[in-house]
Amino acid sequence: MPRHREFEPEGALERSVNLFWQKGFFDSSMDDLVHQTGVSRRGLYSVFGNKRGLFIASLNHYQQTIGKQLFMPLLIEDAGLDSLHQFLKTIAQLSNSDESRFGCFVCNTAIELAPQDPEIQRNVLNYFNWMYNVFAKALQRAIEQGDLPIEFDIEHYAQFLVGTFEGVVVMARAGANFTFINAFLKTAAAGLGLSWEDFSSP
Repeated sequence: MPRHREFEPEGALERSVNLFWQKGFFDSSMDDLVHQTGVSRRGLYSVFGNKRGLFIASLNHYQQTIGKQLFMPLLIEDAGLDSLHQFLKTIAQLSNSDESRFGCFVCNTAIELAPQDPEIQRNVLNYFNWMYNVFAKALQRAIEQGDLPIEFDIEHYAQFLVGTFEGVVVMARAGANFTFINAFLKTAAAGLGLSWEDFSSP
């Protein structure tokens, strides 16, 4: 008779995401993970194999939940210029809040592990490419809706938006002055012909 798992993997992943996101791979011990998830070492190993397996599963879970939720305004069917404007404003507000101290789990991983782990590097680059495609589709729709000129350079601006997003979350995590961060986002908005406001007050 098959044995039942002692825990729900989805719930364990939600809790392990928070630990890895805050502390990274190397500073999160198995004791930390056991305490954070409430699951024994044996239970975690039986499902995820080892700490690295749990980390990769946590990274994937973050991308499919928290990461995707952040981009939700750009994932609706008719997302265009207004949705891009709303996305930039959301990033500004998040960057000026307590939530910014953890940065982006994917970007943190790019810095900590991607240079030395080819599988994780592919994971990170795939996520960056996913972001690029999300931005590119929204820009294409903005052109189709008549909000951007037909000659607008979608490829380069979508790449610029990926770099802007990742640069902003790194600066926010490092505690950069928000005026500096806001200037980045204001420039991104200006390139789309969008107005900007002062987000300096939390």
